[in-house]
Amino acid sequence: MLISPTDFLDRPYKVPNQEESRDFITFIEEKEEELGRMILGNELFELFQEALSGSGTLDDIWIALRDGANYPYGNEVYEYKGWVDMLRPGIYSEWIPNSIYKLTNVGYIINDAPQQSSVMDEQYEFQITAWNNFVRKAGFNYGCNDSFYGFMTVNTESYPTWVYTCPRYKNRFDL
Repeated sequence: MLISPTDFLDRPYKVPNQEESRDFITFIEEKEEELGRMILGNELFELFQEALSGSGTLDDIWIALRDGANYPYGNEVYEYKGWVDMLRPGIYSEWIPNSIYKLTNVGYIINDAPQQSSVMDEQYEFQITAWNNFVRKAGFNYGCNDSFYGFMTVNTESYPTWVYTCPRYKNRFDL
């Protein structure tokens, strides 16, 4: 859909050695759809996908959903930074445990040099930080400040089929 491997070339969401993993593109597509359906609902996700794949001019509602927009909420003006900005940390956090680190009988290891490995003490910290960043940008606990949820809340008339499932924060115990 919208997210591509080039969105993962810079820190903090850099995915190294993308060319060595043939399934990275497929993974991105699957996760974008999974997370997109969660926060948009199936019907709106399908409409969004159709609008983006169609030939012709995009309506403003799809441009705002794709690229982001400022929106008023209460006495403040907030910013939804767009589809890629919101989903990138969630996809990154799901990819990392599947690619870079190896699970052994002593835990996850990271290769320091050929033939040398060391056990990571806090193996989940960066994954959880990235996931929780996605959750915050999506609108954890229905938060409207600088979030996708806030943007959609003030624009419900433009997206009448929107069905939001609030993602939850994670911790190192997945609780």
